[in-house]
Amino acid sequence: MHTDLARRHILLVTHFFPAHGGGIELVAGQLMQALAGGSFRLTWFAGDCDASPADRDNLQIEPVWCWNIIERRFGIPLPIWAPRGFYRLWKCVGTCDLVHIHDYLYPGNIAAFVFARLRGKPVMVTQHIGEIPFNNRFLRRLVGGLNRSLGRLMLGGADRVVFVSNTVRGYFSQFTTFKQTPTLIANGLDNMLFTPALPPTRSVLRERLHLAANQQLFLFVGRFVEKKGLHILHALATVFQQHHWVFVGRGPLDPTSWGLPNVTVFPLLTQTEIVPIYQAADLLVLPSKGEGFPLVVQESMACGTPAMVGVDTAGALPCLKDHVYSADAATGDAISSWSSALGNFVGQDGNTRAAMRQRVAQLAAEQWSWRQCAAEYKKCIDTLRSLNTHTQDNKN
Repeated sequence: MHTDLARRHILLVTHFFPAHGGGIELVAGQLMQALAGGSFRLTWFAGDCDASPADRDNLQIEPVWCWNIIERRFGIPLPIWAPRGFYRLWKCVGTCDLVHIHDYLYPGNIAAFVFARLRGKPVMVTQHIGEIPFNNRFLRRLVGGLNRSLGRLMLGGADRVVFVSNTVRGYFSQFTTFKQTPTLIANGLDNMLFTPALPPTRSVLRERLHLAANQQLFLFVGRFVEKKGLHILHALATVFQQHHWVFVGRGPLDPTSWGLPNVTVFPLLTQTEIVPIYQAADLLVLPSKGEGFPLVVQESMACGTPAMVGVDTAGALPCLKDHVYSADAATGDAISSWSSALGNFVGQDGNTRAAMRQRVAQLAAEQWSWRQCAAEYKKCIDTLRSLNTHTQDNKN
């Protein structure tokens, strides 16, 4: 008689915990909360550079001491675990029933995959990020080479692969042979927290946040690094000085250094703290490259604020057609492309913008929830259980 995998032990491995503020770790945290409701017992390994979540029923947190010098110096989140962390991970792999990795390209995640293969444990990989067209030719070739070698090996060797974006799935599918057909699962959303506000309330929110009341307000949320398109945003904020720009996040390319009077910078905020800023904004501007489908886009749309994103992000999910604005962030003429797209948005009349706000809020409410996301992951886990049961039956 086989034990139901849905009541067994899942090991989750990410590079950081949600307090670090990146989209991957925030998604992992929300998903774990949705899954750890009694059906699963979960253990979560990640670097300890930030505050760790608290243990609770069915969820054990295992912070690993790590060096984060690569992110501090170059803006690339690549924590290096201390050796003892790998020993603890090896022991946990031996006691778990499934290893779940969020993105392959981190030392701890790579180790979890290798340990799982050595100990005969099934592996599920959720891949958020695909090709990253860095401006630096060496970095661009390095990451591309890793994707086509190590990435192909790990995603091709995983028992189940989940992509959060059609764009990322298409990229890896060019050179990877998967054990099972990859699954597309959109990230979830807290529909009770991220909700739209009526125009009078938005005006009050701007006043409370000390933001311009009579100017269009453009918003960026994320890490202040090259990949997020900070050089494009700098140029846009310079050209569109009659509009107010709000940046929420942290990183080496700090917008406060630009010295622009129309720029306001908030530090990294909690999800509850950032909702009023989403609601008050007119447009989320995210000229990032190599993204899957950033969680901040979903959060902004749920608050009724449309998003302008790169063309790869705009193609992430079928439902996004006609619900996002886009421009090409990966070409040599990206600044001109984004300036033109933003100029078109500025030229829209109030009724057109109001209709778009209503449409994106409705889409978010209908399409995205953590409950629905967790249900899709449970289906993947059930599939793995069936495959493993069949394998054990054949052995017996």
